[in-house]
Amino acid sequence: MAILPIIADSTDQLTTIFKDLPAHPETGFEQTRTCGIVAEKLKAYGADAVHSGIDGTGVVGICKGAAVAGASIMARIVEHRLVA
Repeated sequence: MAILPIIADSTDQLTTIFKDLPAHPETGFEQTRTCGIVAEKLKAYGADAVHSGIDGTGVVGICKGAAVAGASIMARIVEHRLVA
């Protein structure tokens, strides 16, 4: 599968985020920093609508597709960490 141009063009920025999030761990349902970063990036990448604060720290980005009527893509990233 080919990598979308917007992802290929954002590799450095995405790598920075990938390294930054674990460097600033947040406990379950208190990931306000992470929520803010995800919402900011969805807006920057052109999501048609971004809803944050869902169930506390959830974020949903709505992207309307023009190529196929009713088509959508959803990604859910869940990370569990034990903090001692």
